[in-house]
Amino acid sequence: MMRPIALDLVEALEALGVLTRSGLQATSEVWSSVDFVNDEGPVEARELTKQLAARLDSEGLISDCGTEQHARLLFNHWQLPMYNMDLDLIHVPLEQLEAERDAAFWNEVGGY
Repeated sequence: MMRPIALDLVEALEALGVLTRSGLQATSEVWSSVDFVNDEGPVEARELTKQLAARLDSEGLISDCGTEQHARLLFNHWQLPMYNMDLDLIHVPLEQLEAERDAAFWNEVGGY
């Protein structure tokens, strides 16, 4: 049985450092340089992916287990568009998160 490409892609993103805090920041900064509001498309996306890969490498974010196959997955299967990403840290008190979780749970189970 074949593994889902989404699983391979997530593993590639992890190995290439995209899923680290610094990698997410780099992704946000690189991809926010183009708005994708007119005729932008795959050509621009490929260039941004190249820029991101270079930055991940220059910042030492690619793990020792990162391979050429991971890079190919990033270039060929990472869904676009990946633009207008705001990954700034938002402080949310733990109490608020717990209250929202509890409310969602009780709504799901019908208030029992």
